[in-house]
Amino acid sequence: MPPNRSKLRETRGLDARAAATKARELGLKPMSVININKQITIISNLFDWLRAHYDAVTTNPFAKTTIAMKSLARDEREPFTLDEPSAIFAAPIFTGCESEKGWKVPGKTVLRSSAKFWVPLLALYTGARLNELCKLRVRDVRNDEEILYIDINTYRHNDNSVDPGVKTSASSRGVPVHGDLDRFGFSTFVDACRRAGYERLFPELKPDAYGKLSDRFGKHFARFLKSIGIKRDKASANRPLSVAPLYATVLRLSSHSRSSIDNLIQEVLKLRSTPVASSQRFARGNCRQSRSASSSALTS
Repeated sequence: MPPNRSKLRETRGLDARAAATKARELGLKPMSVININKQITIISNLFDWLRAHYDAVTTNPFAKTTIAMKSLARDEREPFTLDEPSAIFAAPIFTGCESEKGWKVPGKTVLRSSAKFWVPLLALYTGARLNELCKLRVRDVRNDEEILYIDINTYRHNDNSVDPGVKTSASSRGVPVHGDLDRFGFSTFVDACRRAGYERLFPELKPDAYGKLSDRFGKHFARFLKSIGIKRDKASANRPLSVAPLYATVLRLSSHSRSSIDNLIQEVLKLRSTPVASSQRFARGNCRQSRSASSSALTS
């Protein structure tokens, strides 16, 4: 089965079986093993739920049917080179841009109330997965004996349904908030979200058809990287760049230069002492409007 079969001219309008046959005849590239396993897992989870709620469903035909991977999923992500993090954090989103929609154009607004600004920084300083960051709730940022930390976890809704904020239960963890994040205004941002009554830290991120909040941001980040000249040749085009390798790249840089992680991050981010005007998502009477603007801007 080819990826995006409904969008491909050769397979558009065909059912799954006919599309698979046509793709085989034309020699089209098949879906990646990662995406196949995602689809199988979704269906398997559905059957697990049906077994738990309906006596007529006694088995799960999709249990343990995922395809064995030749490599780890994290190895499929294209790593950043030693110079690319500097280019990322020197972009207008972090140093000053025109507006939420005009994030490519240099200006006087730093998007300190946007996922565009915070998700890459949080990935850099915490090593958390993209979906873990996009699903963070305001109450996940906690203070324990004057130590601010992010509680990355699995949690339940009021209807007792489980929201898997982490990939596995073993991934639940508390991550201390680095002092640099506070210097960028992370605590102020979280406090503003709390005062505004937001449940999610990034309410502008809307779920895709599968309920994932990271999908739209992942597409934005791909466009962002392309806009600053970070791209790959065709041979590695199927290995996506994402926020996940940022932390690993910093570790590689630290080893390479034999400097401390803290000193290295200061250099990579080129911290400035001169403050730049922030975006106004939390301006009085403008919260709802700004949330909608942030959401639409992710598609630009």
